[in-house]
Amino acid sequence: MAFYFSNLILQTAYKNDIQYQGKVVNTVTVDFNKVKSGEIDWGQVHSIGRKTSSILSKNEFFVQLYWFIYLIQSGYPSQNISIEEKVQLGRKTGYIDLVVFDRSNKPFLVLDAKTPGDEYDNNRKLLSKSEGQIASYFAYSNNLKFVGVITAQFSSKFITPTSFIVSTDQWKAVGSVEEYHNNNSSVSLDNAFLISPQVTPYSSKNILLKPQDLIDLTESSSSKMFHDFLTILRKHGISDKTNAFNKVLNLFIAKIVDEFNTPDNEYLKFQVYSDESLEDLNSRIESLYAQGLRNFIKISIDTDMDLSKIKELIQSSDMENAKELWHSVEHLQSKT
Repeated sequence: MAFYFSNLILQTAYKNDIQYQGKVVNTVTVDFNKVKSGEIDWGQVHSIGRKTSSILSKNEFFVQLYWFIYLIQSGYPSQNISIEEKVQLGRKTGYIDLVVFDRSNKPFLVLDAKTPGDEYDNNRKLLSKSEGQIASYFAYSNNLKFVGVITAQFSSKFITPTSFIVSTDQWKAVGSVEEYHNNNSSVSLDNAFLISPQVTPYSSKNILLKPQDLIDLTESSSSKMFHDFLTILRKHGISDKTNAFNKVLNLFIAKIVDEFNTPDNEYLKFQVYSDESLEDLNSRIESLYAQGLRNFIKISIDTDMDLSKIKELIQSSDMENAKELWHSVEHLQSKT
């Protein structure tokens, strides 16, 4: 079996001082002297139901370890995270890989780790249909807000976390997962929650960045970013490298303009604001790009200037539906 973090077996111990907002908040170690495959010391945690996954004998345990670290890096205190939490599922006893408790010590989120590929994909589909073992973890607590399946793709240069997390609201409304599935078997649940260092813990709202929050690109982070961007482009039928390069260049122009012109005490424009429409985001990036062409390449395009004039005319009019009309203009602009 090929293990993730396989380079660790060449060491006698692995140590990770996990940081959040520049401070070490927990330390994870793996001791290879006790067990050949490695035994995890999770540091400060809420609880450990059993130590099966503390022995790195399966690939999914590496996914679980990575996501434990990633949760802490995303602002979830290690003391609020339980490992292998016991849950009673009818007559059967199960164990949940990771349980995140809220600040009132109530279960907030449960996550089940799977290896990337078919195992993750199959469990994701089951969960989206309110089926399978992961959905059954809803029985763990009435206070539970979210249930999810997680994985991570490991490569020599970077690790890509992936998650599919659904809300429990629809199950609570009818009393159980089974009841909901029986009456809504054709309904697919959407991804409803995001975990990331760029997202406020216990919330799906983005942490808005200011120029002072920016950090320099490294070879590793830029490589991962470009790889992820190419993946997105391929999904939308943009596969040739020349076209992909042009798209990346356009975004870099917009990004540079934003960094050069945004005061330190204001929020950057080159980011996604919470609860904004795609039309608003597209219009803002288009405006930055047009400004960059004028400032750096001395090319003038009328996109943002025309939109500004149109907006002024609409807002200065006495039309009752001025706001709706402006949103329609933005929507049409995003489609061009």
